Amino acid sequence: MTYLSDFVYSCFPARCAPEQLSYLCPKECPHIVFQAVSGPLAAATASILTNPMDVIRTRVQVEGKSSIILTFRQLMAEEGPWGLMKGLSARIISATPSTIVIVVGYESLKKLSLRPELVDSRHW
Repeated sequence: MTYLSDFVYSCFPARCAPEQLSYLCPKECPHIVFQAVSGPLAAATASILTNPMDVIRTRVQVEGKSSIILTFRQLMAEEGPWGLMKGLSARIISATPSTIVIVVGYESLKKLSLRPELVDSRHW
């Protein structure tokens, strides 16, 4: 379960958000602003998708249960669907600063490392 949530979380920030938001961004908008916005939005999306898995995984570990399905059923019976979203705000708040640094830093280093003869051929 941890591998699945890590996979989903790692896919969103670098690959999905810039392509999805490019049509919303005005042409005169600096690319670094676009990157600084798309990174946290992608991290928030990944957090929303993976948080239910993390809540169940944590319950299984803390309560010492052996069944993910039984833990899920108990959680739904006791707390309802909103029980799957416990801790979501903390995950989003903690992911936002790091994704800004990672995405903007990566894209900036990528731009700086480009060979001089290729600088004009890129649309960043």
